[in-house]
Amino acid sequence: MIYPGIKRAIILALLTYSIFFMVPIILGLLAVIALELMGIYHLEQSLSEQMILIGGLVLLLGIFTALWKSLVLSRKKLVRLLKREGLYIVEFTSKYLIAEWEGVRVCIEFDRPFINYNPVPRTRITRENGKQVVEWKGSFDPRYMYRISRMRIDVPRSSEVASRPELGRRLEFVLPQGVLGSISEDQDAITVVLKWGSWLGSSVIGLVRTVVETAIGPESVRTHN
Repeated sequence: MIYPGIKRAIILALLTYSIFFMVPIILGLLAVIALELMGIYHLEQSLSEQMILIGGLVLLLGIFTALWKSLVLSRKKLVRLLKREGLYIVEFTSKYLIAEWEGVRVCIEFDRPFINYNPVPRTRITRENGKQVVEWKGSFDPRYMYRISRMRIDVPRSSEVASRPELGRRLEFVLPQGVLGSISEDQDAITVVLKWGSWLGSSVIGLVRTVVETAIGPESVRTHN
């Protein structure tokens, strides 16, 4: 079974793993140098060599952090991308964002990416059908990554909107596997819940566009744009 974004997930996991381990190493070296300067501990290498080593590690840490930030979608960048698509930002907090366009309402919950991306696989015991199931969680696995957060897209009911069963079949076909969470409907709107995480980067806008165009048709979207 092929899951989209596996390469990006692996790269982010490796970068997270490196950042987690480089920080204590740098702090440990600084502590050793401090002991050397106080005369408590004697270094086998010269102080200048130790400083060069720390400088190299700090440079690598900066490069890894910059790469990590470039791959992960920030909240402010998400706002800019939504505005570029013609959506109006209704509400923007540290936990979620709400945007609207021609009656379409998008609510996106934010994840805490650096903390949520587990560089080392771990297990969690869940229950399915009354039985205990061991679930592996690791940032290299998009099945887990897609559960980091979610977004809700409300499409107003009209003659242009597909019925819920029909829309469900269309979205299962066009969306990446594992993204579609649920579809519900009431008198006013059809609500589509998608799974996502900031690890998807700018491609998250493609998910929003796909749902809207599948629900009301690409012609309607182009007409209003």
